[in-house]
Amino acid sequence: MRITFQTQETEKQDNLRNIQQNKAGQREKAGKQSGAAQAYNAVFMAGQEDNWLQGASNMQGNRGKGKSLVELQQEAGNSDAGVRQDYMTVMANTMSETDFAKLEEEGFDFGSMDPEEAVNIVDKIKAELARSGRHIAGYTDDLDMDTLAAALGSDTLARAVSDSFASADVPMTQENISEVKRAWDMASQLETPTDGATHYMIDNQAEPEIWDFYLAQSSGAETMTGAAPRYYAEDIQGYYAQSAISGTDKGGATNTSMQEQIDKIIASAGLEVAEGRENANWLMEQGLPLTAENLLRLQELQQVSFPVTEEVFAEAAASAILEGKSPIHASLADTRNIYEKAEALLNSEDIAARIHLEEIRLRMTAEVNVKLLKSGFSIDTAPMEELLAALKQVENELAQSYFPRDAQALEKYDLYRQTSQTVAEIPGLPIQMVGRWSVDDLSDDGTLAQFHREGKALQETYDRAQESYEALMTAPRRDMGDSVRKAFANVDAILEDLGYTASEENQRAVRILGYNRMEMTVENIERVKQTDEQVRSVISQMTPAATLKMIRDGVNPLESSFEELENYFASQTQDYEESAESYSRFLYQLEQNKDITPAEREAYVGIYRLIRQIEKSDGAAVGAVVNTGAELQFANLLSAVRSGKFRHMDVKVTDETGLMQELVRGGNSISGQINENLAKLAKEIVTEVSSDEEIEAQYRKMELEQIRQAAETEPDCFALLTRGGLSANADNLLAAQALLKDFANPYRKLREKAAELKTGEAADYMGAEEELHSMEELHSMEELLSIEDEPDFVRGYQDTLNEIKDAVEQSTLENADTSVDVKELQLIHKQLTIMTAMSDAKEYILPMYIGEELGRVHLTLVKDAQEKGTISIQMDWSEDAHMEAHLQVSGKKITGFLVGNTEEEVTKLTKAADIFHELLKEDSSANWEQDELPVVSRTVSAQKAAPAEQGGTADTTELYQVARMFLRAIKE
Repeated sequence: MRITFQTQETEKQDNLRNIQQNKAGQREKAGKQSGAAQAYNAVFMAGQEDNWLQGASNMQGNRGKGKSLVELQQEAGNSDAGVRQDYMTVMANTMSETDFAKLEEEGFDFGSMDPEEAVNIVDKIKAELARSGRHIAGYTDDLDMDTLAAALGSDTLARAVSDSFASADVPMTQENISEVKRAWDMASQLETPTDGATHYMIDNQAEPEIWDFYLAQSSGAETMTGAAPRYYAEDIQGYYAQSAISGTDKGGATNTSMQEQIDKIIASAGLEVAEGRENANWLMEQGLPLTAENLLRLQELQQVSFPVTEEVFAEAAASAILEGKSPIHASLADTRNIYEKAEALLNSEDIAARIHLEEIRLRMTAEVNVKLLKSGFSIDTAPMEELLAALKQVENELAQSYFPRDAQALEKYDLYRQTSQTVAEIPGLPIQMVGRWSVDDLSDDGTLAQFHREGKALQETYDRAQESYEALMTAPRRDMGDSVRKAFANVDAILEDLGYTASEENQRAVRILGYNRMEMTVENIERVKQTDEQVRSVISQMTPAATLKMIRDGVNPLESSFEELENYFASQTQDYEESAESYSRFLYQLEQNKDITPAEREAYVGIYRLIRQIEKSDGAAVGAVVNTGAELQFANLLSAVRSGKFRHMDVKVTDETGLMQELVRGGNSISGQINENLAKLAKEIVTEVSSDEEIEAQYRKMELEQIRQAAETEPDCFALLTRGGLSANADNLLAAQALLKDFANPYRKLREKAAELKTGEAADYMGAEEELHSMEELHSMEELLSIEDEPDFVRGYQDTLNEIKDAVEQSTLENADTSVDVKELQLIHKQLTIMTAMSDAKEYILPMYIGEELGRVHLTLVKDAQEKGTISIQMDWSEDAHMEAHLQVSGKKITGFLVGNTEEEVTKLTKAADIFHELLKEDSSANWEQDELPVVSRTVSAQKAAPAEQGGTADTTELYQVARMFLRAIKE
């Protein structure tokens, strides 16, 4: 008798991992790109159920069920634009407004983040939300319940989906709603599986997912019963199958050895023997392998209740989307989302004993668990050695994503985690620590890590004594606030005796001295105030993003003093993108705030620009006023800034604005003397009038919508960025899309924007007209093509782009009056950045006038081994006017073809081909040979038009010369 039993623990683990790997490899593409969704939408929705099921069955051998973020992240390492686009699509449909707001709070700019880094940060945020159990009630991402109910066809389902998406922190995008509707149409038809359907699912290693249940139910699988047991000797298999089930041998005696083996398999699956025997018998009756894996799979299938309720479905669908899968692949057995599972693993009693090793305990975080779960690794059942190896591998992958191409990535990632934890705990430490640390301690010997250690020790002292305390930076409990007021009821009197006002800052200093039983003197109050300000300032600036940058810059935050950290932050200057984004938000706040009059708005814009100019001049403007003996008023500062020395200060201020002598806002008067804290005071004014949370939320919503649009960009945008060595982040994708697809090219946009600013109010600002004129003149880059030497052309091209970028930066912050103006100039700046990067790959985007029309030329000189010696020229003059030239240079021979659609384009290209032929003959530097260049429709393939030779031999110098002559021919 031959019965195959798998009883070894290693065999069980191998099988479990194989199943998990098969599951990870059997996912249809996520979202609208998924093969399942496409088949369902194209066939099933049309009522052709049989055809769809046949197509679905054909997918089983090669199906990849909705790739997870980790899988896409791994595949994104190559240059395949389609994979990168899938990756962005998944990100766009899993990041909620809550995630986006938290990203900004932590100092991250998602639009400029590399997608791999972004997904790690978002994973971390979602894991924290799962840990806190936060529920965002009523969150529907701009969709009211009536609209959602109409889209899903059910009020009950709409409410369930809304609640589940809110709980799981999933955005309610149109894409997600569409996928949920498709999945519900399938799930609502499911019934309790027959034995045959269950047999089919186990035999095909199917998961308890909507797709697999539906496939088993609808493909005739329910009739698959009574199959011969395949794991028994061929001649006596039926008899011995019954013996195994009954536990008796051929003579009727009890077969204890066989039952022991069965029980051992049940135990290896972690199941109770008594309850596992029935399922073991069922597997053998069905002729299925009796393995721990199949026992667990059968138990999981049995856990699902039918019919599927809206609540269970909604939870499962939200969890699937979080993993980057289509909801049709939602698990109905365990509807917890991946972040809840990751958190649960940290607190699971089942694995508590398995993480007693200090190394495993330190490495197992929710962030790491999420990555392991997404990869399909079984954390709760894997052997200790394999778990530790997996933890190390994931930790290393995370380290490389945070610190790419850094030999010390792992050490720096560990420092980043430790620092983040330290900074997160400091606000909750007793405020008494400020008094214990003098200013000298903070600047000389005391490090951030030391402050934290001593603060934690003090905190533990309070906890052991079960005493409450006032926290350093977090809001005190209500009862603590009462006790503080009672304990320091005489604080105002103390301050008055010492000559201080009863401000919160001064009251806080007195309390700190009191907690430490220090003498109430002016010297001690000033010392504590300085220390308190320094500690709070540093901690408030140490956002996760700032901490990450600090470590990337080679600074160890934990071993730095507060003074060193303060100096580091003071040395950081905003780059153009940060400055422009901050200005855009500021203008948007003013535009949406209905309580601000046009005159007040203009005044606040003036203050904002004044701050920038004062900071740029390093106080020279203030010095100029002081040297004249004039009062430090806004009016005098503006006069100094607008003098010849500070001529680029563009602030329009008149007596009517109310800023010449004083600024009145909300009953507060700010006038007269402005001392050395002028910049700080002005920033407070700007912050006060531009901090409406509701308006800020609207702005974030607008930003998030743009990011989701970035996921819809076409594959050639991803390819363009890859060729230029640029990150496929949201900002770059949107700029690449506009660069490649928008016929109104950046040069034309720049010219139009300059004209708008010149004729608008900005034209009256000091220096604006000259600056805009300079920017507009830079549009004329055609003269670059007159340069004969290709290296000189490239240098001139790059230098000119950099000049234009500088002019755009200047105009953004000094001439733009609306948030729309700023956004448009930001887009142009990003396009110019991409164009500069593309020049290193021998791709150039140039302006060219044809008559009065300013067109765009995309010139590519191909030098790689496969297509060496080819020239691609794409020309656009309007939305409908597009021509192409594809040339190949091999030796002195030029071949190729031209592409034009309209009669006008064909005529133009035919004429250009003749002129090009004449120019080649006139070139005395080379004896060019040119075949006839046929003009074909864009629908004609390149192979039909002109069978090219296998690669040319010309270098880029010769290609450049040929391209120059062709463009000259087009222009003539």
